[in-house]
Amino acid sequence: MGRPRGSGTIRASRCAPTSAAQGAGLVGRERVSKEFAHVLGTPSGRLGELTACTEILQAAARVPFYADLADHVRQHLDHLRGTLPRP
Repeated sequence: MGRPRGSGTIRASRCAPTSAAQGAGLVGRERVSKEFAHVLGTPSGRLGELTACTEILQAAARVPFYADLADHVRQHLDHLRGTLPRP
């Protein structure tokens, strides 16, 4: 059998902000950080963020949508580097 539907694919979608995020006036990275803190604050969440960033950067040369995101993704990686514990 093939891979499950949607497996290995990153898709952009639009969603309405939740009332908590909307009420706090959060946008972009701040909103995502607040909404998904329970996941992104874990080692698995960090690994997921790093994986998504690398996939976007690798696809940037082939997919115009990802090319548009590349600079923002690099900035996010800089942010992640600043929050990762040092060995």
